[in-house]
Formats: sequence, structure tokens, C-alpha cells
Amino acid sequence: MISRILAAKSPDRIFTLGFVLVGLATLAQASSLMLVNTSIGLLVVREFGLGPQVVGAVIGIQATCALLSRFPVGSWSDRYGSRLFAVGGAALMVVSCVAFILSMSNRAAVPIGGGVPILLVLASMLSGVALSTFSTAASTNIAYTVPTSRRAEAVGYYGVLQGLAQGFGAGVSILIVDALGFGALYAIAGVATIAAAILSLGLHEDGRPESGTPMGVGFRLHPGVVAPSLAQYSVIVGTGAAFSFIPLLGISRGVTNPGLYFTAVAISSIVARLLTGRIADRRGRFAAIVPGMIVTAVGMYIVSSAASAEAFIVAGAAVGIGFATAQPALQALAIDLAGPAERGTAMATFWAFTDFGVITGSFVSGQIAAVSGLGAVFVVSAVMPLVGLGALLAWRQLRRPPALRI
Repeated sequence: MISRILAAKSPDRIFTLGFVLVGLATLAQASSLMLVNTSIGLLVVREFGLGPQVVGAVIGIQATCALLSRFPVGSWSDRYGSRLFAVGGAALMVVSCVAFILSMSNRAAVPIGGGVPILLVLASMLSGVALSTFSTAASTNIAYTVPTSRRAEAVGYYGVLQGLAQGFGAGVSILIVDALGFGALYAIAGVATIAAAILSLGLHEDGRPESGTPMGVGFRLHPGVVAPSLAQYSVIVGTGAAFSFIPLLGISRGVTNPGLYFTAVAISSIVARLLTGRIADRRGRFAAIVPGMIVTAVGMYIVSSAASAEAFIVAGAAVGIGFATAQPALQALAIDLAGPAERGTAMATFWAFTDFGVITGSFVSGQIAAVSGLGAVFVVSAVMPLVGLGALLAWRQLRRPPALRI
């Protein structure tokens, strides 16, 4: 049955062999990354006896390396194809897992790092580069291979696999550490990313035009996709704040399990991604972007005053539905706006704004919380998507010919 589906000749198929391969590779790679990322805090505090500020520094190093490496990888994927960089990103993640394991036995410290092991810093840097290399290459492959008429729908399905991987990795990481130890966790993560590398060998981009992008290590933004990328940034800022401060907000208000917010986000976003991508394909990107960003803002505002588990669940469901409706349409819009030979650069730009949103969201939210309280963090997080939406709508209006402006 599966072979018959993959062999079908319809030009509008999403579930081709290539899409299945990139999806399975992403499932393996993202699972590996989440196993690693959700263990970093425990590793730093429990294994090395260092403080929580070191956890933030290690994660910040990873995010910064991910951000900086996106741009050259996007350009190189346009020039040489995504398969090389998908395999390379997975291979780097294997090396990162090995470095995490070795850091527990070789604890030579960074001279000015307060006892932080050199290999821990190296492992974090490699995992950041691996993250951006693989995810940029995988997104580029999808940008070149899925049918234009079902682009947002395909991006939505792809996001479901990422969500499943994140949920699995976050859910079992601590269980593995408690039962088998950190070494076993990183070994399992390494095996998963080896599987991702093997699956990535089957990727092809038969329709990819030749790119004139010169070889080099550059940091070139794709100017044509800055508008949807900034809109994505405006939504992601609140997501960065949520990961950092929702547990603290819930506990401060007497909610015993504010983590139910994240469960609600995960479940509702998976359901929404299965359904809403078709709206963006059939009725236009803005038919999904506008309600998605508004619903995300509503969810964040509910968080600002939430004082019960039920309120956190409702807020999480709203944010999950809103983000899962807007994000695939924004990504599809970025692909639409890119030239036929520049989609790797476009995806690098789009995801770089995402990385930057997570970094700045966590940092700026900390400053707001210190001055105005945790509730104010989520009021600002609710306003940001509305500002981003307003700017995106203004950009669309300005792009129209004068006679068609309303």
C-alpha cells in the first residue's frame, strides 16, 4: 500500500519518498537534540556541581553558534544541495555527543570559566552548529521539493514530526539519566543522529536550479524574506519567555503543575498543523497568518493573569493552535518570496530570526520580570505578535500597486 502511494504520479503529492526520508531523518535528529538539551541543566548542576548561571551560559553558547552558522549553510545549500549539509549536521551531532561523554572524564576547565569543562563548552558549540546545519538543510530540501500548491500543508506536516520528536526527547531524557546515567543518554542520542545521517543520504533535489552564490563564509540576509521572518520573530519572542518563566510564574501563583501549559501547546499544535496548512494553500497565506498571530497573542495574554492549572491549559491550547496556524504559513510565504535558486538563503534567514527570537526573548524577559514582575513579561509577549502582524500587513499593503491599495 505504501509503495503504491509513493509511486503515484500526481505532481501535487506531498508524501513522496524524499519527503518521508527527510521527515524520518528530522524525527531522529530532533529527538537526539532534545535528549541532549533537556539534560544539559542536570549535567551542569548534578555532574559538575556548577550553578544555574552556567546552565544559561552553556545554552547561550549553543544558541549563538546555531545563529551564526545558519547563513553560510543556507547559501552553501543553494549552491551544492541540501543533502551534503543534512548529513554533515547529523555527523557533527555525533561528535558533539562523544564530546559530552568525554567531558565527564576529562574535566580540564576553561581558564576563566569558573570550572566549566572545556569539552562541555566544545560539545555545546558543536551541537549548536549541528542544529542549524541540519535544520537549515532539511528546510531547504522541503522548500525545493514539495509542490507549490501544497507548500504550507507540507510544512505543517513536517512540523508535526518536529513536535513529536521534541515531546519524546523532553519526556524520556530525565528518565534515561535516572535509570542509566548521562553516558547512556548521550550514546542513545548519538545512535539516533547516526540514523539521521544515513536517512539523509537518500535526499535529492532534482528540481533545484543552479545557484550563482559564491563559496565563502558570509552572513547574507535574504532581503526578500525579512518581512515574514520579522513576523516569525515577533511570535517566537514570547515562546522564549514561556520556556524561561512559565514554571516560575505558575509556582508564584500557587499552581502545582504549570508544565501542563507545555503539554497543551504540544497537543494542540500537532492537531492544528494537521489541519490549518490547507487553509494557507487554498485561501492564501494571510488567511492563516492573521488569525494565527491573533490567537497566539490571546493565549499569551491569558498566561499573564493565569492563576490555575485550567487557565494555563487554555492558554497553552490557544498558543499552540495560534502558532501552529501562523508558522507554516509564514515559512511558506518566505519560500514563495525567495528566488528559485535562493531558497536555502531564505530558510537560513527565516530560521535565524527564530534563533534570535529565542535568545532575545529569554534575555529581555528577564529584565522585564526584574522590573515589572512576571505577569508583565506575558503582557509584552502578547503585544509583540500584534505589532508583528501590523507591520506585516503594512508591508503587504505597500507592495501592492497604488491602484489596488485599500
